[in-house]
Amino acid sequence: MHVEIPTWKELCTLEPQLIELERLTHKTSEKYRRHGYGPWYKEIRPRLTKLIGSGRPIPGYTPPEIPPGVKFICIADLYTPAEKAKLKAAQESIPENLKVLYGSPAYDVVYRRLLDVLMGEYAATEED
Repeated sequence: MHVEIPTWKELCTLEPQLIELERLTHKTSEKYRRHGYGPWYKEIRPRLTKLIGSGRPIPGYTPPEIPPGVKFICIADLYTPAEKAKLKAAQESIPENLKVLYGSPAYDVVYRRLLDVLMGEYAATEED
C-alpha cells in the first residue's frame, strides 16, 4: 500500500493557518531554549491538533460529549449506530482535496516541521 506524503507547502496551501502557527513556533523557540518543552505542549501542540490530523474538527459534526459525572468511559461507547452514521455522513461531505488534512501523514509532516522550527533547525518561512 502506497501512501502519498503531502509536502509542507501543499498543506499550507490547503490550511493557511499553518503559516501563522509556524511563525508562532519560531517566536516560541526562545522560550523553548529557556523552559524546555513546556511552550510546545502549552502553546503549539494544542493549536496543531486543531488544524491537522484526527483532531481537526469536521464541518457540520459535533462529537458526542461525555455525560456529566462520568469519570471514565470508553469513547467508542459514545458512538451509537446513529452517531456513527452522522459521523460518516460528515466525513463524506469533506471536499476530496481537504481530506489530506485529516490524515496521519499530514500530521507527521506538520509536527516534524514545527518541532524543527522550535529547535532552530528551520527559520519560519512561507515557502519551503
